[in-house]
Amino acid sequence: MNQSPLDGTGKLMGCFGSVVGLLIVLVGVVLVGYRYYEIGVMQHTTGIAVKYAKGMHGSGPHVRYNVEGKNYVADAYAYGDSAFDSGVSNGDTVGVYYWRESPDVSKVDLFVELWFGRLMPLVVGCGFLLIGQILYWTSSWRPSAA
Repeated sequence: MNQSPLDGTGKLMGCFGSVVGLLIVLVGVVLVGYRYYEIGVMQHTTGIAVKYAKGMHGSGPHVRYNVEGKNYVADAYAYGDSAFDSGVSNGDTVGVYYWRESPDVSKVDLFVELWFGRLMPLVVGCGFLLIGQILYWTSSWRPSAA
């Protein structure tokens, strides 16, 4: 029984997809771990949502907060037009994380601001890993007996 050189393509693509997926998952784990560390060392306060900003990523609230008598404004990022359908509107109290050394560097305490971008590599990497494994294990190529 002669096998074509292309018979092993499924296994090769499966291995490639799995390796790429694993690398992307590892990047996601590092990003999530670093965000978890950041939140642990940043200071937390509350602020008031004062306005929404229309930007290239959608709309996110501007949150005014006070640190040691000085006012700052945190800008939240949004991914898509409906990212902030979480009920945040003008005048709502929203949590803010900021660096003690530079209170003007901050992050609004919303899922899409803190975690969405950090979790996407995990989701994409798991997809590559799953597809790679499916390709690998469903390939009909078997080593030929010499």
